[in-house]
Amino acid sequence: MSNPTEKKLNVVMLPFIAHGHIFPFLELAKKLVSCQRCNVDIHFISTPINLKQIKVNLASNSDFLGRKIMLLELHLPVLPELPSHLHSTKYIHPDLLPRLTRAFDRSSPAFEKILETLKPDILIYDILETWAPLAAKRLGIPSVLFCITGATSAAFFHHFYVSPDKLFPFPSINVTLNDLSRPVMSAFNEEDESGLTPREEWGVTINSSSSFIVIRSFREIEAKYIDYLSLILKKEVAVVGPLLPDFSNDPLVDEQEHERIMGWLERRERRSVVYVSFGSEYFMTNKEMEQLALGLEKSGASFIWVVQLPKQRTEKTVKAHDPDIYATELPNVPPEKGIVVDGWAPQLKILEHPNLGAFLTHCGRSSMLEGMRVGVPMIALPMQVDQPLNAKLIVELGIGLEIPQQGLGNFKAEDVATCITQVLKSDHSERIRGKVDDLAREMSSRNYDSDIELLAEKMMALCNSRDQDVDSSMNKD
Repeated sequence: MSNPTEKKLNVVMLPFIAHGHIFPFLELAKKLVSCQRCNVDIHFISTPINLKQIKVNLASNSDFLGRKIMLLELHLPVLPELPSHLHSTKYIHPDLLPRLTRAFDRSSPAFEKILETLKPDILIYDILETWAPLAAKRLGIPSVLFCITGATSAAFFHHFYVSPDKLFPFPSINVTLNDLSRPVMSAFNEEDESGLTPREEWGVTINSSSSFIVIRSFREIEAKYIDYLSLILKKEVAVVGPLLPDFSNDPLVDEQEHERIMGWLERRERRSVVYVSFGSEYFMTNKEMEQLALGLEKSGASFIWVVQLPKQRTEKTVKAHDPDIYATELPNVPPEKGIVVDGWAPQLKILEHPNLGAFLTHCGRSSMLEGMRVGVPMIALPMQVDQPLNAKLIVELGIGLEIPQQGLGNFKAEDVATCITQVLKSDHSERIRGKVDDLAREMSSRNYDSDIELLAEKMMALCNSRDQDVDSSMNKD
């Protein structure tokens, strides 16, 4: 247990307002306040609409909510077409993402006032929040970057920040910046209203971290990328494990839908079903959905396909049948072969089911780690930002295959079918399953608490160093 006489560490955490960022931050918060080597209290900051979901997540443990983890609202300026109930990436059409990002950036003065009021010992902030660590620096508060994307992508992006004309020195990650064309990296060298390009924002954000940064990873899968990142960053890299929630805490959003899906899965043959999901915040175009549906049909495999449809209409959703427009209707599939789910499915329960044979994924960080943890072979179909890098890592580790694309989102049904068949039924399948089973066993036997304890010690040392510097300055005066 933590020593009741030791200094309490008061931490502010500010994730970006996407659920793919918020929940790794929340899992890290839970780990830190549960750490037995330190005494940590956390103020967790996000928009009111996001905090509603966070309260549900924390409700099962009263020791977290309101005691060790305090939730604090950050109010974004209300912009046209962006009322407060849309202040989360989960609830808006992708066409509105630039406005949401601008609104988040414009909340900087409100965030600085929060820091002035709370006077925390340390700030843990997210990537591309240039204003957050700068506000902390003005107030004499040390800050630490928590990069939820993993070491491969962090090393990749920082490599091209420090050496834009040199190839990434790992041939298995055969990706260039030009390959990451949707939506963020297409503007990697274009200025926004702050006057900084995203490339420059990356530099400010990652260099503003103190003597170390925190990465959501573990050495068993990314050791060489962790070491390379530390080398080119000239800072320590603290790993904190996969930070995935317990299966027992997976909430039932819709009990009737849960029973429908799991009942259907139960009636299939062992290792015969493909689970298809592109996360909670990616919307497919009509062309992408058409090719994926054809590919699933050609493969002959049974499947569960979770589809996200945009909830708002914009100029790009009016022409419903344009191939490059976001799809607004669920695909039609033969009920005997597949089941299509609108919006939500019990993903963790599906992934661990013995009748599941493969996971066709966009390679979001959380989805990839969930697939690793349960030992399910993966079929990679990355769509944006860091996902192509995660896909290459999956292939490098030998735990899945990647569907060929001619640019992100430009794939053929035949290639989808081929990859599904190779993972489920070919000579590749047993080799892939053996490797992912080994990785799952390694992850289940690994104790990541020691990584959290090391992080807590680094944070305490950082704050103690700051206090000593303040004392020294006062003595000089």
